[in-house]
Amino acid sequence: VTERLSFQRLLPIIFFVSGGTGISYEILWQRFAVDIVGGETTAVALVVSLVFVGLGLGSWLGTQVVTRTRSPKRVYGLVEIGIGATAGLVPLIMPWCSTVGGQSITMSVIVVVLVMAIPATLIGATFPAMVRLYRAQNVTGRVGIVYSANLAGALVGSLSLTFYVLPQLGRVGTSSVLAVVNVAIGVLVMLVPTTTEPTSSPSPALQRSEQGWQLSEHWALGLAAVSGSLSMGIQVL
Repeated sequence: VTERLSFQRLLPIIFFVSGGTGISYEILWQRFAVDIVGGETTAVALVVSLVFVGLGLGSWLGTQVVTRTRSPKRVYGLVEIGIGATAGLVPLIMPWCSTVGGQSITMSVIVVVLVMAIPATLIGATFPAMVRLYRAQNVTGRVGIVYSANLAGALVGSLSLTFYVLPQLGRVGTSSVLAVVNVAIGVLVMLVPTTTEPTSSPSPALQRSEQGWQLSEHWALGLAAVSGSLSMGIQVL
């Protein structure tokens, strides 16, 4: 029981740090993309669009995986390690991308998409993996803390990266630090001991907590679309 409680307390901190690294990669990629495609507005729009597509695709793929696994700890840990491994290669590949892209804006866009698609998709997979991992610890009715911790981490991460970390370490140094952090998160999650994890079926208490007032599917999809569009527009502006 003590091990489970200790791991439960550690999870919000992990989700906070993961949220900070995720938004930091997006900011860094925008800086790298400017070197490839030229215009800052074009680079920002490209990276934001790519990240949103990656988040959506990764969330869907992640959901398919975590609902079938008996070890959400392992899935989440591997996703974080994958983010660190692939995102850490971006600054190393970018100089080569500048040569490949040449003067063709179309080729430049294709190169940027190919380089950033995998880490962006893995970042999208973290959220369903987070939720499944949190629920696996028999924490009922408090899944919102996953989103809150991740969102708070993104806020702190964006501010600290822009005003302190990036000016101090530069783009390559910052990318390296972020990659190490993601790998460390993944290793930590897989190594910290817990009691036996339950199967993918949620507990009765959790099922009851989710049977409250619900939006229809059409309204939920509509609100999600509006929210996503506004969020994307704000980031580009």
